[in-house]
Amino acid sequence: MEYRESKESVEATQEILADKTLLDGIKKGIDDLKAGRCRPWREVRRNV
Repeated sequence: MEYRESKESVEATQEILADKTLLDGIKKGIDDLKAGRCRPWREVRRNV
């Protein structure tokens, strides 16, 4: 069971790393956080 879970985890990681659009979005999100372009969840939740 442990082997299967590990194998599935590796496959999922490879799938994510192969998706350029997804990686670009993750990098943009990290850049936004570093630049302070984000809002606290509580503020967003109030406006939804």
